[in-house]
Amino acid sequence: MSTREDTDAVTPRELLERILEPADRTGDLDWSLVREDFEIHDHELPDSAVHRGHDGWHQWVNDWREAFEDYSVDRTDQIEVDDTRLLTIHILRARGRSSGVQLERRDAQLWTFSGERLARMDYFPSFRDDEHSWARPGGSERRPAL
Repeated sequence: MSTREDTDAVTPRELLERILEPADRTGDLDWSLVREDFEIHDHELPDSAVHRGHDGWHQWVNDWREAFEDYSVDRTDQIEVDDTRLLTIHILRARGRSSGVQLERRDAQLWTFSGERLARMDYFPSFRDDEHSWARPGGSERRPAL
């Protein structure tokens, strides 16, 4: 990725806006800005598989759709960690498909870029802004996200 001194450099924030803009409308990313070997690491479940590439993204989204009757992810904050990583914080609101249980919590996504393309996304449930930590549901120990 170009250095910040270069006025033409694209920041992670700008890249993520371009990548997610179609996702907010259609559920799909702007794949021209995503590496073919893109990985999703969802830290919510201990045995969650790493999802890779275009097919992995769609599987991950479908897993959420199967688990929840309806859900929304409202981004509330963005923190530029460094020149290659951006942390987005959001409110997740969902209702379990089988249980009907309502869920509302703060989660985070750490987006990692390589060059000017998205390389990885880590999903952290039950995020605490003040300490940049997360925990799996059920009260497990908190872990640092960064």
